[in-house]
Amino acid sequence: MTLTHLFSPLRVGSVEFKNRIFSTGHQTGLVVVSMGHERNAGLEAALADYAGEAPPPPRSATAWCHAPSRRPSSRRSRWPPRSERRMGLGLFGRGWYLPDDGNGAGGMAEPERIEGTDTNAAVEDEQRGLPFGFLAYLGVTVSLVFCYGQVLIGLLAPLTGLAAFAFNPDLQAVLMWSFALVTVVGLIRDRKTHGKNLPLIAGIVALAVIVGTLYTFYHVLILVLGYIFLVASAFLNQNVMLGNLNRDVAAQARRLNELNSTLEQRVESQVDEIERLARLKRFLAPEVADLITSEGTESLLDSHRRYIACLFCDIRDFTPLSENIEPEEVMGVLQTYHRRLGKLIAVQGGTIGYRAGDGLMVFFNDPLPCDEPVLEAAKLAIAIRRAFDEMRQDWEKRGYKIGLGIGIASGYATLGVVGYEGRIDYTAFGNVVNVAARLCDRAADRQILINQRALADVDGKVEAEAYGSLDLKGVGKEVETFSLTCLTAGGGA
Repeated sequence: MTLTHLFSPLRVGSVEFKNRIFSTGHQTGLVVVSMGHERNAGLEAALADYAGEAPPPPRSATAWCHAPSRRPSSRRSRWPPRSERRMGLGLFGRGWYLPDDGNGAGGMAEPERIEGTDTNAAVEDEQRGLPFGFLAYLGVTVSLVFCYGQVLIGLLAPLTGLAAFAFNPDLQAVLMWSFALVTVVGLIRDRKTHGKNLPLIAGIVALAVIVGTLYTFYHVLILVLGYIFLVASAFLNQNVMLGNLNRDVAAQARRLNELNSTLEQRVESQVDEIERLARLKRFLAPEVADLITSEGTESLLDSHRRYIACLFCDIRDFTPLSENIEPEEVMGVLQTYHRRLGKLIAVQGGTIGYRAGDGLMVFFNDPLPCDEPVLEAAKLAIAIRRAFDEMRQDWEKRGYKIGLGIGIASGYATLGVVGYEGRIDYTAFGNVVNVAARLCDRAADRQILINQRALADVDGKVEAEAYGSLDLKGVGKEVETFSLTCLTAGGGA
């Protein structure tokens, strides 16, 4: 194990300190230790300013190190979460600053690799402070200097007054091919980025030619040819990388054009979806409308036949009330009434099929099915009656004498969308709707009338009293009717 100390002054902001470079085996790194309160604060402030962050509070001693990419797994296990890391600046590139934990675990960590991209090796090069192609150009330049430097000095000596000197030819040859080898190492590193073999092959051929002519059959032209290959490999390496970058930019430009070309279509599609959702929310609970739109099941609104439970409710003596009070007061009563009932319907999951003035129709089991539609209708009817009693307390203080009647029926109905563009409704048609509406008309204040078929669906789950057979308008035969009073324990009371 070798340990080399190189001391040179370095100024970061207003702080001057010494840096120490060490090398042990396969690991190499830089450790900058700032001792003292003032020096540490100045260093961290400069590093934080580079990272675009507020400077951290000063500490008495902090270790900053730019660590290599190969580290023991035990070191990685001591790293803090990403949220506790900050970007910092090492002498050989940027990295993550890990706060010092008092055990020497703080330091600079490598940036994340982006798997599946051509920039991973470039990120590693930046982390090590070596830009792409740096080693290749460095090796070519230094090797050429050692090859022809003595000749250049001899030509410039008469002009500059410098004395020419003789260079050991054996040492010169070693330095020439050694730095040519550095070029090949740089090409191997850069190949991880662009994935092309041609620059590396040219560099290896150049190295072989240089070594061969230096130690076997020396000829100036052969040596020149070797250096031509070496320089060409460095430029070809850079050109391949630029070609990859150009292809990436072109691909991104094509992708951007594709996005721009489909932008108008996607905007129109989103506007249509918003309009559909707004239309559905007029007669469906918001969560049901969202479900239908998100799943693309708007075909559920096509005309079809289904077994439903239908509920009608209507304010009693509303017409005399509207004749005796101001229109603004009438509007206030209706707004309070529909706002309160709308919340109850949404909670119960009903579908609003009709809303006009003081009348309201709600049905269950469509467009989304439910297990017990009549039970849901009964729960809603009882909740509406309770809410109306609460609202009526305030209205009676103002002299408004009104009541509420509710009718429930079950049976098969045809359901679908009716209306015209810009104004449509989803509603139900059939005898079950007529029966529910007529039962609502015959119901007294606070009374919930239900037909026999609907009562059979909730047998044992509600309490009801026989009301008799009613001859309802528009219905061909008498309807056996019951007055629903409350839910039982089996119905969720």
